[in-house]
Order: sequence, then C-alpha cells, then structure tokens
Amino acid sequence: MVDADIQDCFGTIDHAKLLRVIEQRVNDRRVLKLLRKWLEAGVMVDGEVMPSAGTAQGNPISPLLANAFLHWLDRLWRRRGSRLGELVRYCDDLVILCRTEAQAREAHRQLVEILERLGLQLNAQKTRLVQLTEGREGFDFLGFHHHKQVSWRWLGRWYLQSWPSQKATQTIRRRIKEILTPRYPGTALAELVVRLNPVLRGWAAYCVSRGHAQRKEVVWLGMSA
Repeated sequence: MVDADIQDCFGTIDHAKLLRVIEQRVNDRRVLKLLRKWLEAGVMVDGEVMPSAGTAQGNPISPLLANAFLHWLDRLWRRRGSRLGELVRYCDDLVILCRTEAQAREAHRQLVEILERLGLQLNAQKTRLVQLTEGREGFDFLGFHHHKQVSWRWLGRWYLQSWPSQKATQTIRRRIKEILTPRYPGTALAELVVRLNPVLRGWAAYCVSRGHAQRKEVVWLGMSA
C-alpha cells in the first residue's frame, strides 16, 4: 500500500484552480464573490495583515474548500489509477490499498503526477510504501494504527486489526494530565470530573465508532521504502 502525505496541502492550494473547481458546481455569482473575498482576506500576524495562501487552517470553511478541491484527486484517480488500488481519503489524509508491489509503485507514480496537475506535491519524508503481509509493517491513519494480526481461531489466516495510534494515545494522555493538574491547588474533585468527562466521552465515542466501521482485508499492500 501507499501511505501518503500531501505537503502543506491547506497552505498550497491555488486560489484560481480552487475557484474553477467550485464554479463547476456553484453558479451563484454572489457566493463565488464571497468565497473569493474570503480567500483573499489575509491573515493577521502580530498586528500586521499578511497575504493569504491556500485555505489557511483555522478558517471555518477551510476543510470544506480543501475537500472540494481534492475531490478532483478522487475523480482523476478513478480515471487513471483505480486498476492499481483503492484510494481511501479523508480530506488531505489518504492511503492507496494495492495487491502487489508493482501496483503500489505504479500507484505512487500516478499519485505524484495527479497531484502535480493539481499544483500539489507529496511530502517525501512522510510518504512511504508499506507491506502488511503477515504483520510485517503497519500504518497510522485517522488516529488509528492498522496492522495485520494472525487469527486466533483460523490457523494461517491474517486479518487487518486497528487500535489507537501512539500519537493519538499520547495526545489524550496529555489532555487528561492537563485537566488533572489544575492551575489552582485545591480544585474540587467534582469540578475535575466535570472537565474530564466530556474528553473521555469524546475519546470513547470516536474509538467505538471506529471499532464498528467496516474493515477491508488486503492480501498484499506494498513494500517498505
């Protein structure tokens, strides 16, 4: 498989190309004008307005615009790369599931060409080919680590299993530590519980929903770079 990372996706999306993509679905000139002004509004840094680039993260509409732009990646992949593997994308996070090493390498090449056409590029340091055969390697995606494990019931069968990634686990532990280490000594236990419960409920809900999500089994998913 190809575990891909787009280099500064939000910050490098070309405004003109993005607006052309939006214009294919939206013909209300007032909406398009508003989007154009939103993109060109600039960013305040230390009291000074700096020119905006891409769809700056933090902007409420930024994920929507980035996803609309990357929809062209999905369309081009269906046209040029679907025979090589299955593209799974959530905004700018993506993986390509392939069955052979040759398919994985060709999928990587095709992905580079498609992104160049969109004015984007892969992060070479964070993009790699991964081999999941018999649990040799795993990969992180959307806060979960995915790794093949041998079946405890069916001898010789391997299944793709998922659990919270190390980065996600460290993040939730750090958040819990921040809550349990109040700024003012003597904070009431009840107040700590009120602060902690929403965090734990959110974490549990995300993990449970992911646990019930459909998982795909792939026999061969590339090789290590």
